[in-house]
Amino acid sequence: MSASIELESCFVIHTRNYQETSLLVELFCLNYGRISLIARGAKSKKSLLKSKLQPFVPLKVSMTKGRSELWYLKDCQIQGLGFNFSVPNIFCATYLNELIYYLVKNQECEIQLFASYLQALNNISTNTDIELSLRKFECELLSSLGLAIDFVDSDNNCFDDSKYYIYSLDSGFVLSNYSSEDCLSGKILNDLKQGFDNLSKEHLNTLKYITTKSLKTLLNNKEIKSRVLYADFLKNLG
Repeated sequence: MSASIELESCFVIHTRNYQETSLLVELFCLNYGRISLIARGAKSKKSLLKSKLQPFVPLKVSMTKGRSELWYLKDCQIQGLGFNFSVPNIFCATYLNELIYYLVKNQECEIQLFASYLQALNNISTNTDIELSLRKFECELLSSLGLAIDFVDSDNNCFDDSKYYIYSLDSGFVLSNYSSEDCLSGKILNDLKQGFDNLSKEHLNTLKYITTKSLKTLLNNKEIKSRVLYADFLKNLG
C-alpha cells in the first residue's frame, strides 16, 4: 500500500483517547477496509477535528503511513450530511459499527461491504426494512470473510421441503434425524436460496438465527454492547 492516501471516503466506527491531546480512530474505508489512525491534537480545545470524527458522518480523509500499522491524519473533510438516528434505531446502526470493529480486517478492500453498510445506514435512518437490512449486511460481512452462507445441504444438494436441518458455521446445513427448536425447515431454506425479497417473518427469523449463530462463533461469544442496550430498552418499555 502507498505511504499516503488522499481523500478516501470513510466513516468513523470507533474512537478512544490517545496520549494527552490525540485520538486513536478506527475508520471503515471504501477502498481499504479498516484503518487505525492517529488524529494528533484532536482533543485540544482549538481543534475542529473532534466534531468531525464522529460515527455516521461521511468523511473524506487524507493520511500518511507511520512506521507501524498506524496511520496519521493529514486532513479530514465532511462530504455530506451525517445520519441522525432516533432511539432505538441508533442501537441498530451502532451494531453495524461493532461488527466492523471486531471482524473486518485491517487494510483489505471491502467495496461491496461498504456499499451494504451505507445502504443499511440509509434504511435505518428512514425506518425502511431495518431488520432485512441488518440481515443483508450480516450476510455480506460473512461473505467478505470468506464464509458466505451457502443454501445447500452438506451433500451440496437442495433441501428437502419436508425435512429439517441443523446449522453450524463449520458444517453448514446437516439433515436432522429428529425435531428440535434448533431445526430449520427445508422449505424455508429453499426459499432463502432464491433471494431475500418479500420475506415473511418466519423467513426473517430463520435468516437471523443463521447469521446470529455464525457471528457468535466468529466473535467467540464476545458481548455486543448495542444488543445489550437494545434489550434493556425493550425491557424498560415493559
